[in-house]
Amino acid sequence: MNAAPGGAVRRARLLLDLCHIAHDQDAIATAAELARLLERDLLGIYVEDEAVQHLASLPFARELRLPSGAWAALDPAQLDQEFRSAAERLRAMLRQQASRFDVRSEFQTVRADPARYVAGISGGADVVVLAVPREASARAVGSFAAAWHAAIESPATTLLLPSRLARRRGPVAAVLGAGAEQRARAAASLAAATGENVVALVQDAEAADGSLGEAGRSAGRAEHRLSVRRLGEPSVEALLRALSGVGERLLMLDRRFVSDVEWQAAMKLSEALGVPLLFD
Repeated sequence: MNAAPGGAVRRARLLLDLCHIAHDQDAIATAAELARLLERDLLGIYVEDEAVQHLASLPFARELRLPSGAWAALDPAQLDQEFRSAAERLRAMLRQQASRFDVRSEFQTVRADPARYVAGISGGADVVVLAVPREASARAVGSFAAAWHAAIESPATTLLLPSRLARRRGPVAAVLGAGAEQRARAAASLAAATGENVVALVQDAEAADGSLGEAGRSAGRAEHRLSVRRLGEPSVEALLRALSGVGERLLMLDRRFVSDVEWQAAMKLSEALGVPLLFD
C-alpha cells in the first residue's frame, strides 16, 4: 500500500503506459491479467505528447499526409481531436480487459512528456508496465528508450512486455541469489496463483541458499515443485541457455541486470523469450 494525499491509503497499482501500446489488445489483456495476479489496481495512462502540441502551434510546421503524399500545415484542432479519439479507443479497450480479468481499473489522460510521466508518478509498491513497440522505427527513434530508462530508474518495479506474446501458460522463472527472498516469495505466489511450477536460476547455489529456501518453502506450501537451473554470467545469452526448454510464462530478475547495459539488452531478452520480464 502507498500513502495517498490527505493520509488515505492508496492500493498498489500497475501503471500501464498506453503511449507505447499502439492499441494492442493482447498487451492490454496481458497487463490486466498480471494486475490480477500481482494484486494491483490497473491504471491506464495515455499521455498526449506536449512536444507535438507545441510543434503544431508553430507556423512553419508541416506534416506529410498519406496516401496523397502532400505536405500540409499541422492543425492544432485536428491534432486535439486525434488525441481524444485515441484516448477513447484506449479507454474502451482498458475497460473491456479489466472487466474480463476482474480487476479494478482507472484511465487517465494527461498532457506531458510521454517518456517520463508514468515512471515519475510511480511509488515503490507500484509496477510500471512498458511494451516493446512492434515497429522497428518506433524502437529506434520513438520515446520508448527514454521511457524505459525512466522506469528502470524509478522506485517502482518495471514490467516489460514483448511485442508478441509466445504463451500464457508455463512455469514462473526467477533469477535468485543472495538477498532475493522477496523475489522468491513473489515467484512462488505467482506460481500458486496460476497452478504452475517455479524454476530458479542461480549463479552460486551457496549464495542463493536463503532465497532458494524461501522459494522452496513457499512453493511447498502451495504444493508446487521447485526446480533449479545453473546460470552462468547474467547475460542475455546465459539466460536464454538456462531457460532452454522451460517454456516459462514470465521471468523475474534484478534490475541490476540492466542497470549497466543499454536498454536493447532487456528488449532483446524479452523478444527472444516472448514473455514478460519483471525487474524488481
